[in-house]
Amino acid sequence: MTKRTKILLTLYGVLALITLGFLYWSPLSGKLKALADVFSPITQQGTTYYVATDGDDSNPGTFEQPLSFTNKLDDILSPGDIVYFREGTYDIPLEDPGDTAHGFAIRSYGTEELPITFRNYPGEHVVWDNKERAADAIEIKAEYVVLDGIELINGRGYTINVYEKYFTIRNSVLHDDDTDDQTDDLIKVLDGSGYVLIENNEFYGKSSNFLDIFGDYTEIKNNYFHDYIQGGQEQAVQIKGGNIGTKVHHNLFLRCSPPDQGGVDWTSSVLQIGGGTMPQYLSPCDIGKRGPDDPGYEGCGLEAYNNLIVGGKHPGIVFVRCSNCSAYNNTIIIEKEPGSNEPRRAIGIRDSSIDITIKNNIVVSDNEYLLLVMNDGSAEGLVSDNNIWYSTSGNTKMSWLTDDFRYPWDAGYTFEEYQSLTGQDQNSLNVNPIPDFVDPANNDFHLQSTSPAIDA
Repeated sequence: MTKRTKILLTLYGVLALITLGFLYWSPLSGKLKALADVFSPITQQGTTYYVATDGDDSNPGTFEQPLSFTNKLDDILSPGDIVYFREGTYDIPLEDPGDTAHGFAIRSYGTEELPITFRNYPGEHVVWDNKERAADAIEIKAEYVVLDGIELINGRGYTINVYEKYFTIRNSVLHDDDTDDQTDDLIKVLDGSGYVLIENNEFYGKSSNFLDIFGDYTEIKNNYFHDYIQGGQEQAVQIKGGNIGTKVHHNLFLRCSPPDQGGVDWTSSVLQIGGGTMPQYLSPCDIGKRGPDDPGYEGCGLEAYNNLIVGGKHPGIVFVRCSNCSAYNNTIIIEKEPGSNEPRRAIGIRDSSIDITIKNNIVVSDNEYLLLVMNDGSAEGLVSDNNIWYSTSGNTKMSWLTDDFRYPWDAGYTFEEYQSLTGQDQNSLNVNPIPDFVDPANNDFHLQSTSPAIDA
C-alpha cells in the first residue's frame, strides 16, 4: 500500500467519524437524538412486556396493564423476551431493600439468537436513576442481555457492572451529575466476562473512568465521550487486566482529559491501551514473551483505530504494559495546559510494552513534544510510520528515552534527528503548517481541500 493511500485512509476514517458524530448527536442538549426513531423496532421470538412509572407487580405486563420496575421483573424473563419501558424516570430498585450494595440484578439468560432486551418504548425518553445510591446500580449476571435506548444517571460505584459475557448496550446515555458522590466507573467489564458490545452511546460527567474494561474481546464503537470530570490520575477509557483482543474504534472523544495534576503526569490519559504496572493483574497475557521471567502483559492484541480525540491536555493514547497493540487511522489533537511548559505528549509508550504499532495517524499538539517512548524496553518491536506529526509551536520534538538516547523527561529530538537515530517514521510527515481542518473551533475536523495532508 502506498504512502498516499495510507494517509487517505486516515482522512476517510475521520470523515466517516465526523459524519457519525454530527448526524446522531445533538450539540445543543448533549443528549442522544431520537435514536428510537432511527433504529427499527426489535423483532424476535419471546414475550413482550411493558413497564410504566405507574405500573404494578400484580399486572400481567401488557401495554394496558404494565408492570412496575422492581427486581421481581427479572424473575419472569425467558430467552427472546423484550421489556419496553414507557416514558418517564424510574428509580433503580435495590436488590434487597435497605442494602445499598446492589441495585437491579439481571440474572435471566438469553441466547445468541434470543437475547433478553430492555429498551425504551420507541420515541419515548426513559431514565433509570440510581436514586437509592446502590454501589452497583445495574449488575449484568447473565449472558446475552441487551440494554437499548436508556438514560442511566448517578451511578455511585459502578453504573453498570458486567459479570458475564455477551452483554450489549447501545443507543443509551450514561452520566453522573451528582457533585457530592462520584461514580467509580460508568461501565466496568470484569475479568472473566468479555465479548461485550458498547455502541452508539453517550458518556459524560463525573466518574473515575467512563469505561474500565478487563473482559476480553470487548468492542467499543461509534460512541460519544465528552466532558470528562475527574480529579486524580485516571483515564476516560482504559483497557487492562490482561485484556486480549479488545477494539476501540470510530469513537469521538471531546474534552476528555483528566484535570491537570502538575508535573509530567503519565498516569493520566484519554485512552489507555493496556493497564498500569500491576503485579496483581488478573489474567496476564503473553507470559514469557521476553523470556522465562517475563510475567506477562496487561493487554495483548488491543487495537485503537479511526477515533477522533480532541481537546485533551494529557496524552490522547498511551500504551501501558501492552504486547502487540496498535493505534492507526486516529486523529489526536492535544492542548497544553494554559501557562504551563510541561511536556504533554500526544502518544506515549511505557512500562515495558513490546511490539507496538503506530501507523496512519494525524497528531496535532500546541506542545512541541508529540511522542514519548520510555527507557524500559518499550522501544522493542515498535513500528511507527505513515503518520502526520505537527506541533503548533513550530518546533516538533520526539522523546525517545531509551538507554541509548537522551534523558530526562524534557529531552527531545527534532523530528529529523528522531528519524535518523531511530529509523522510525521514515514515511511520515512533520507537516508545517497545520493540516488545515475546516472549523476546529466548532469541532469540524474535515480537511480543507488545500490541506498538505491530502495527496501527501
